[in-house]
Amino acid sequence: MNTAILLAAGSGRRMSGALADKVLAPLHGGLPSLGLCMRAFARSGCVGRIVVAYRDAEQLAQIDALAADLVPGIPLVRVQGGAERADSVLAALETIPDDGGLAFVHDAARPLVEPSDIRKLEALAMRLGAAAVARPVTDTIKRAFPAEARSAQKLEDVPRASLRAMETPQVFPVSLLRSAYRAARERGLRVTDDAAAAALLDVHPALLDPGHPNPKLTGPEDIAWVNFLLSRTSEQEPKVPQDDKPPFRIGHGYDIHRFAQGRRLVLGGVEIPHTRGLEGHSDADCLCHALADAVLGAAGLPDIGHYYPPGRPETKDMDSLDIVRGAVAKAAALGLRVGNADISLVAQEPKVAGHIPAMKE
Repeated sequence: MNTAILLAAGSGRRMSGALADKVLAPLHGGLPSLGLCMRAFARSGCVGRIVVAYRDAEQLAQIDALAADLVPGIPLVRVQGGAERADSVLAALETIPDDGGLAFVHDAARPLVEPSDIRKLEALAMRLGAAAVARPVTDTIKRAFPAEARSAQKLEDVPRASLRAMETPQVFPVSLLRSAYRAARERGLRVTDDAAAAALLDVHPALLDPGHPNPKLTGPEDIAWVNFLLSRTSEQEPKVPQDDKPPFRIGHGYDIHRFAQGRRLVLGGVEIPHTRGLEGHSDADCLCHALADAVLGAAGLPDIGHYYPPGRPETKDMDSLDIVRGAVAKAAALGLRVGNADISLVAQEPKVAGHIPAMKE
């Protein structure tokens, strides 16, 4: 299961009191920066868990209220942040189980992260091992050398073609990133982003240029710019009718497995006594696989091969009911719920009529 780590424990000193809490103060449209980040990750369909690193007890009630409104289908974990960003990230990583998932680490003060970028990062990380948002530097960059007060400084040009301004989200396997931050702490190193920590283990991310601004709320001058960008974004968003019912969607899933000797036969989450099972990397429960693909398809998300790729150790002999649970959770994060499912099984053997009630359960 993938996890979003949202960092909200910063002191906000550079905001100079312009916002009481830069990640929880309402912005254009009424939502705070942390709420906009929560909503983007929920809409992406890429995470099944959110961990918020908070600063103090005053934030907790607001954080819980935001999660209840914006991500009702995704479990929320709250963890006390630390004095430095690295302390907060490691504290969050220590709460995540070793289930083979990815960690999306994001600064909660960057409210313009888009679901489409989160999905692109997930695809890059699954294909290449790690990914991060990085923006090409377009300004002329010079290195200034120390000089006496009120005197001209010597400047040296720095070639900008290879320079990148690192942003978030940054995405790494949970276990790897946890090891990297532990290594940084043990060596007494101060790392300011996740790519720097991962580099200690010689792991480097693929870079994604989002092509749109996602500034960080750092100083008072950022507030007007962020609100302007949010106003432009809200003008472009399609207007969805507001009612108490989610949109009606239909998804179709199909799966086929051949018989194999020495395997358990699992169908619809039920183990059925038989001389052979089904061939596959997981438990090969084709009914659960078809159902999960139908749910993901209705939600407009990639299929189970994207989220649970075959051939990986963490999906070996996986219980396919967990795949269904993951698909339902991803749909719930988008405000959708399963109404009913009609499943057709095509098989010459075995007889399954007596097992149908257990499958339904």
